[in-house]
Amino acid sequence: MEWDDHAAEVFRRNFLDVKLHHGDIKDVDPGMLGLRPGELDVLDGSPPCQGFSQFGHRQLDDPRNQLFRQFARLLMVWQPRAFVMENVRGLIEGIMRPLFAEMLTELKTAGYRVSARLVNASLLGVPQNRRRMIFIGMRSDLGIAPAHPAPAMRPLTVRQAWDDLEAPGAFKIPTGKWAKVARITEPGGQGSDALAARGGRRAYYSCKRLHWDRPSNTIVKEPGLLHPREDRLIGIHEAARIQSFPDQFDWGDGTYEQIHARIGNSVPPLMMQAIAHEVRRSLEAA
Repeated sequence: MEWDDHAAEVFRRNFLDVKLHHGDIKDVDPGMLGLRPGELDVLDGSPPCQGFSQFGHRQLDDPRNQLFRQFARLLMVWQPRAFVMENVRGLIEGIMRPLFAEMLTELKTAGYRVSARLVNASLLGVPQNRRRMIFIGMRSDLGIAPAHPAPAMRPLTVRQAWDDLEAPGAFKIPTGKWAKVARITEPGGQGSDALAARGGRRAYYSCKRLHWDRPSNTIVKEPGLLHPREDRLIGIHEAARIQSFPDQFDWGDGTYEQIHARIGNSVPPLMMQAIAHEVRRSLEAA
């Protein structure tokens, strides 16, 4: 299920044989798949995170904050053996915590034992410091305790991620004030700190320069990560590596901003693979 036109196009390019509902999840008829309750093994979904994110306005009445109820609606009808739901860590911070509690209550009411934890993708093979709330649920009648994947490895660095990358892919060069901030931002630092160190007003919080020998900062929808050495934003191929996408993934003919948004809004494949393996292990052990 996907609302965004470009995201739907990219999905179709890469998953030719997978059915896609391109539109509003509220219009989804649970009977569309012809599934009996309990026939589905796993339901996975990521409700929009923009309303919860620290990079947004964080308004409780943002209608996107309620779309998790549509996930719960399908969960209630399909009754899969397990589910996985992902969102940003802002969901458990400040004014959003009561809504987090509502989520847990609704998911449990649907008939599931639920565990929700912050998981850092950098410990699951993704060369990026990306902390996300991962909800894992097991249908209560199965008697299985939901479990999250254990850290699998030491974090990979940007240098390791790009080691054999032949080309950066399409990229953008900052202009105007952004270009001036980029030039004074040190590897591992951010624009706001660079400005403050020179007596300026803190701004350009999204401007961050990667460090060769550390994991990348979190990739988000809006471009903001600078190359460790060059005064440019990272390229699409570089961003895809940091998000752990395979090089052959087809991003289509979208603009730099569109493709960057697809990468930033996605769940890193290697992170999801580790979660899927843990869910499968739990189900097979039952």
